[in-house]
Amino acid sequence: MLHTKNLPAFLLLLLAGIFASFISSAQLTVLPNGNVGIGNPAPLQKLDVVLNAADPAQEAARFANNSNTALVKYGIRNTVSNAGTGSRYGIYNDVLQLSTSAATSYGIRTALTAGTGGGYGIYNQSNAGGNGFRYGIYNFVSQASTTGNMALGLYNYTSNTVGYTYGLYNYNAISGTSAFTNFGQYNYLYSAGTATNYGIYSYVSTATATTPGNRYGIWTEVANTGSGIRYGIYARSLGAANYAGYFDGNVFVNGALTVVSDDAVKTNLAPIDDALGIITRLSPKSFDFRTDINGMAFPEGKQYGVMASEVERDLPALVRKVTTPMNNPNRTVSPRPEDPQSAQTGNDSYFSLRTVNYIGLIPVLVQAVKDQQQMIGTLRQQLQEQQVMITRLQAAAK
Repeated sequence: MLHTKNLPAFLLLLLAGIFASFISSAQLTVLPNGNVGIGNPAPLQKLDVVLNAADPAQEAARFANNSNTALVKYGIRNTVSNAGTGSRYGIYNDVLQLSTSAATSYGIRTALTAGTGGGYGIYNQSNAGGNGFRYGIYNFVSQASTTGNMALGLYNYTSNTVGYTYGLYNYNAISGTSAFTNFGQYNYLYSAGTATNYGIYSYVSTATATTPGNRYGIWTEVANTGSGIRYGIYARSLGAANYAGYFDGNVFVNGALTVVSDDAVKTNLAPIDDALGIITRLSPKSFDFRTDINGMAFPEGKQYGVMASEVERDLPALVRKVTTPMNNPNRTVSPRPEDPQSAQTGNDSYFSLRTVNYIGLIPVLVQAVKDQQQMIGTLRQQLQEQQVMITRLQAAAK
């Protein structure tokens, strides 16, 4: 063992120079403050690693745990314990893709190959009893490129042949009597551009279109019988031209479908004039939906309804144009023979269709029935008066 305290100063300087030369040639830098750089001559962190751009196969760090024992194994285990204030990061990863390369970048990429038993690509547990926000995983993705490439905050691909498979499994247990709002999943999307944005996009597919089994794009269940309001899905969209829900296909409701009609929220009350005339001018039809329009899951078989153009003539408030997404942006919908103006061309994957608020027709029908009943009552009264007059005339003629 070499004891440097017994060496002359010039020899220490010589050894330091040799060591520094070795460190430099090995791309390892150790600063007096304890910072260590690998591939970085001026490390700013305790461990600062910079890869060689000329070596695409180079990895910043690789950890392997190939033990075959029954014990728990960790590729990386990170514990952050702090009872004070301020942010805590178990892992903080910053990926800056500033080049125009089409190569894929990963903030964190995990590959899990497991046999029997549980396997976790990422297992995150956050136990905190203090104040402030707690994030199991906090992900921020910034895409400044204008090339149209995708920026994914979380991309999860799961493949399994036997057993349960979860693309994302989130378990949130709240104990105690906290009055704060809790989120199993909280998603915030902000975009300053004009492109299409999805808060949550769900796509479910199978090997073939005829593969048996149930499929749910989103499946929600609220299991609670206590006090308070419970919503399986709560959706809100502000603005008169917006919709809280858009369903392209049949909708089944196993329960009551209600529409707000409280007197307290209504103003400008007025009677419905000429309700019977309006209903009389409508021409209900039986019809089949066209099958040559891509991206529209119209009901199949014989249908019954009214034409939006006829409703719009007398009740324009019950007709709205809905911007409908199409699967094929270049799809041109040919016009109907009886309506040359009905042609539509996909524009930026969207086109407009007129819709009818059939529920809104009910008050008009009610008023039309009342008007008709009033007319029938008037005619009955006139008929009775005429019958009395005929009876008198007959009696006078005898």
